Amino acid sequence: MKFKKAALLLTAILCVVCAPATFAQNTNSGDINGTVTDSSGALLPGVMVTVVNNETGIAKNLVTNRDGVYDTNSIVIGNYRVTFEKEGFTKLERSSITVEVGEVKINAQLKVGSVTSEVVVDTDAPLLKTENAEQSTTLGARQMAALPNVGQDWENFTILLPGTAGTPAGSQGSSNPGQEVSVNGNLPYSNILQDGASTTLSHSSNANPAIFETVSELQVSGSGFSAQYGIGGIVFNQISKGGTSSFHGSAYDYLQNDALDAAQYGFGNSVPVPFLRYNNFGGSIGGPVLKKKMFFYFNYDQTVNHGSASNNTSTVPTTSVLSGDFTGQQIIYDPTTQVIAKDSAGNPYPVRKSFLSETGKNAVPTIDPVASAIQQFYPTPSSHISGGNFVAGNLNSVGVLQNNFFSSLPQSTPYRKYFGRLDYDITQHND
Repeated sequence: MKFKKAALLLTAILCVVCAPATFAQNTNSGDINGTVTDSSGALLPGVMVTVVNNETGIAKNLVTNRDGVYDTNSIVIGNYRVTFEKEGFTKLERSSITVEVGEVKINAQLKVGSVTSEVVVDTDAPLLKTENAEQSTTLGARQMAALPNVGQDWENFTILLPGTAGTPAGSQGSSNPGQEVSVNGNLPYSNILQDGASTTLSHSSNANPAIFETVSELQVSGSGFSAQYGIGGIVFNQISKGGTSSFHGSAYDYLQNDALDAAQYGFGNSVPVPFLRYNNFGGSIGGPVLKKKMFFYFNYDQTVNHGSASNNTSTVPTTSVLSGDFTGQQIIYDPTTQVIAKDSAGNPYPVRKSFLSETGKNAVPTIDPVASAIQQFYPTPSSHISGGNFVAGNLNSVGVLQNNFFSSLPQSTPYRKYFGRLDYDITQHND
């Protein structure tokens, strides 16, 4: 009995340890596989297959099995060189193979000849994949950097993908739905992965996407994708950048300023341009720590937004109203003259005299000291808050001037992000 319990415990531990490795290998990495044949189509076992990452120099040595099949298992995305060698056959090299998330099938046909002879093919792998029915689109870092964008949010590009439609109820509007996009008729519910691990919050279905400066590629799977990706009508798989065999760096600044903006149309009124000072800047560096073994990548990103906390059009008293003069506006009455009268049915109603009938002017003769103190908080043409301006406004149905003051209150919103990645190839057989 003790032996059976120990065996069950060991099996459970192995399942827990092995499961994440299998999940990760299928969702955040690439895989080169295929078959090797001779010129007659016969399968060739024992062929030496060397797969080299052109960016890091890390190599994997494989040998085809008795069925002529080789498989790298999980490898980081990037550009690779694949060579095939066997005694009695001409050496074949595929010099530039782009590996994205998922499988890349590279079949080879060796011709009989001298080992010293070599055939080099520099064409990339075909874009059409026939291994599965998955419909997906991959956006690379260079593609996203070249597209017009405000800030560094790859979600601005989702509406550009084939088969996409915005959702009117989306938080960013139907023109830029972000995560709430429908692809190929699926429900607008997404699962966002970071290097194969889901970052979508289960209780709100929201996720904080990475900036595309740190994203090497974004794979968007719209339909037919494997169950290994979990739930979601659409799967956004963000693959982060890593270091290479040489040092590389970048610096950037995304700028917005009200000096570059046009004023909004005000229907005849002069509407000031809202205050705006926006900078999203940062930089990254990556390179080797140990040659062909360990590589690093680090990014610092900061947003300083001295933008508008609120843009608001308000109704404030004019200078003449603050002095008690309501000429041209609704008739005002003297509250000290109020008496109660009764109509023919005996119902009481208040009666007051207007200042116009008393003084011949629609104005308050004297201002209460308390009211005078409160007036100090109202903006005037000569003294008002920074970012506020008087505009023409308009008269309502009873002649009261309204919507005559526009204010744009600035705020400061600093925001920082740090991202780091370290890759270490322990052995060439490490998956």
